[in-house]
Amino acid sequence: MSVVSKDLPCRFRDKHNTEIVIDLCCDSDCEQIGEMYWHFEPKESYQGIPPRTREKTMDWVRGILRDNMNLKARCGSQVIGHASLLKIRENDLCEYLIFVHQDFQNRGIGTKLTEIAKRCAAVQGYHHIWLSVDLYNSRAIHVYTKTGFRFITPVEAEREMVLDLDKS
Repeated sequence: MSVVSKDLPCRFRDKHNTEIVIDLCCDSDCEQIGEMYWHFEPKESYQGIPPRTREKTMDWVRGILRDNMNLKARCGSQVIGHASLLKIRENDLCEYLIFVHQDFQNRGIGTKLTEIAKRCAAVQGYHHIWLSVDLYNSRAIHVYTKTGFRFITPVEAEREMVLDLDKS
């Protein structure tokens, strides 16, 4: 995607005072992002992602990277987080996907990735970001509500949330 946020690359210190760099993904990042997902636990934790096999994981990563706006979070040379905005309706609605490796969760990285993804979505002309989240994924729900998402479905095993970019 050619239209991006002026915030990139973004360098910051996480809650453990470790330098993290967030930047756009490129084709050459596929292997490292695939490795992050391959080591992510639990496998198939929500909606079957990340996939259980290395081959399916790499196919899935290639598909996500192909036509979507993607961000990576790095600690040194290691990719430790990935976020993607998946187009649903041109210039209106995209789906948000984010994973932070379990060894780096609860350090502010997911929040920073989400804040930057919001700005990137606005720059690209989107008005709404949609996501679904498991009812019991309290860490993710905390990040989403903290960054402006609101629930749009009743309490069930899977909850849908939306962020209205025009209002945030």
